[in-house]
Amino acid sequence: MYEILIFQGGVYKFDDFKELVEDLGGLVLKKDHLELSRGIYFLSEEITAPLVLPVEEIENVNKMAEKIKGNISKTKIESEKKAELVSYLNIYDILSKSDDWLGKKEIAASLKCPCIINCDNSSEFCAKDKLDEILMDMVTIELIEIREKEDNVEYRLRVEHD
Repeated sequence: MYEILIFQGGVYKFDDFKELVEDLGGLVLKKDHLELSRGIYFLSEEITAPLVLPVEEIENVNKMAEKIKGNISKTKIESEKKAELVSYLNIYDILSKSDDWLGKKEIAASLKCPCIINCDNSSEFCAKDKLDEILMDMVTIELIEIREKEDNVEYRLRVEHD
């Protein structure tokens, strides 16, 4: 079972926090920065980041968040949207196992039912049925990249550039 959570805190050791979340089988969906200043004086920089995390790992992530002076809060979200967000993990996992770009057909072929949502086909939501929408959402929040090559649309994990 997975939970959708929100991290709020400073930038200090956020990369270590993100790495822990991924090591525990979770995913940081997007990292938003907020800079606080008064006039020309910089006061602080805050990060807000939604997370998808296995329920059994929430305590470990909470401890790390406290250690870096951040906090984790639960969010209320409708079950279909939650299932969609959790399905990002499945697609992220498929793309992380490839060193190359993958087409939608290859991604769809790699999706297994029941997936990590454990819907056992009784749910109205199925990642295969909404794959186009999910992939575009993941592009929009910059989890993955998209390109068109020889009339095919391909995807890969976003490459971080320093």
